[in-house]
Amino acid sequence: MVQLEKYGGVTFSHIADFEIWRLFMSQVIHVKQIHMLYNVTSLFIIGTYIERHLGSVRLLMLWLLSGISGTLISTLFVSPPWNLGTGGSQAIMGLAAAGVVLIYRRMDMSIGLKIATGFALLPAISLDIVFAHYPKPGHVFGFLVGIGVCLFFINGFSKEQIRNKGQVG
Repeated sequence: MVQLEKYGGVTFSHIADFEIWRLFMSQVIHVKQIHMLYNVTSLFIIGTYIERHLGSVRLLMLWLLSGISGTLISTLFVSPPWNLGTGGSQAIMGLAAAGVVLIYRRMDMSIGLKIATGFALLPAISLDIVFAHYPKPGHVFGFLVGIGVCLFFINGFSKEQIRNKGQVG
């Protein structure tokens, strides 16, 4: 994992040194290929549903805000040098949270969104519990940020803007 620092792994000291590029790169580098495959598959499946409701720009903002904040929080709970933030799981948890919001608010009750949300959420939490014995703080924080961002997007814009997916012009 520490080898990924040169590729974009992030800690708070990197941000203090104004290495802002790491906030984005840390979302796309992964320790294990199977983990990356799961995140990409989750992004594709649940992202398709979320994009229908929020639009592509807001989907990207949701993904980045959940991922960056969750990744940074996750670095606080691991001792150096292993406190390097990598992977997109926190962003996927944010998208899963948006799925939960859309289902809870009855904006999308499709079986597809329910399956996509479960696919994104259940393996991540299950693996956390099996290996760490608790949900990882970065995953929980990414999920909470996802709820907040999604609620902001669906409450902060008119229904017509949501229907038009926030298209400008």
